[in-house]
Order: sequence, then C-alpha cells, then structure tokens
Amino acid sequence: MMHFKMMGMIAIVPITMLLVISFFVLFAASKSESKGLKGFGAVLAVLLWLSAVVLSTTCIFVMAKGGPMMMQKMMMMQQMGDKSGMSAQMEKMMQEKMKTGTTVPVKK
Repeated sequence: MMHFKMMGMIAIVPITMLLVISFFVLFAASKSESKGLKGFGAVLAVLLWLSAVVLSTTCIFVMAKGGPMMMQKMMMMQQMGDKSGMSAQMEKMMQEKMKTGTTVPVKK
C-alpha cells in the first residue's frame, strides 16, 4: 500500500508540467493577433488547469486512502470468503423475499 502513497507524491511532476504548459499556451495566445486564437488559447489553458486540479485531488484522495477504492473492495470481498460480491447480495435478497413471502408472477 505504501507505493500508492508514493505515486501520489510523484504526481507533482505531471501537475507541474500541465501548469507550465498552460502558462506557455496563455503566453502564446496573448501574443497572437487573432481573436479566435486568443479565445482558443484561453479555453485550452482552462482545460489544462482543470486537468491539473482533477489530477491533484485524485492524488490527495489516493494518498489519504492508501490505494484505489476498487482494490480495497476486492480485498474486502476476498476476506468474506466464498460468498462474496454479487452471490452474497443475491443470497441476502432471496432470504428477504422468503421471509416476506413475496413472489414474482410468472407469465405463461
């Protein structure tokens, strides 16, 4: 689990790269004479900022949790034994239906 926390720390490099690229995109767009190109540069810079924000929040989440959520779910299901995942849920639902006596009508 420790390597996932390190991956969160290493993600500082791509976040920095995205922000540097967005700076140069904005710089190039400001030097442009075309209004359309300036607008495109601004939109592109905003998209780069948003991707940096998403990447940083994902890294913070991974560092806080210690790994991807799917991995934790799979480990929890493995600890439950043979009755894991959908089979355990299906069995619970069947037991509840048997207790309440509800049945599903069958078309003939």
